[in-house]
Amino acid sequence: MSDTSAGFDFGIFASLKGAVDKLSDTFSKWIAQEKAYQLGAEDIPIQGSTIIATGQVVTNYIDLGGPAYGNLWVLRRLIVMGNTWATTAAGSANVHMTGTFPPVSGGITMVDNTSALPAKAFYSSRIVAVRHPSHLVVEIVSGTNAQQYVATGQVENLPDKGSKLLEAVEF
Repeated sequence: MSDTSAGFDFGIFASLKGAVDKLSDTFSKWIAQEKAYQLGAEDIPIQGSTIIATGQVVTNYIDLGGPAYGNLWVLRRLIVMGNTWATTAAGSANVHMTGTFPPVSGGITMVDNTSALPAKAFYSSRIVAVRHPSHLVVEIVSGTNAQQYVATGQVENLPDKGSKLLEAVEF
């Protein structure tokens, strides 16, 4: 007796089961993602430093990192200074959100700048949102040779719902 002798094609049922299983897996991923999102933001401190070497061009960069795939960083606080807040540091700073290192100086990746150091900035939610694979990079401009520059701050790390769109379910 064949699969179609009773008017049924059992292959259709096997295909339908595979499609339902794939749909179930997709919804399970979506539910897990939504649960992670509902937990809220995780505060992460960021910091980095650089020393402009003697005789070096006086522009240097501090890479503060970026979020892991599937996450989003929202910059909340950034302080750029000499070795300490009391250290007078020559130069200015540009803040970049960029996927390249070093960033294009003064380019379209710049999200903030200051003309004097030390400087601190506080950001409202979603003003500077960094998606993987971008990084936050501080560019020190017209710094002093042998001077240490430090950048420190805080980001909120949350699941990036925009990068975890549901995968298409093929039947």
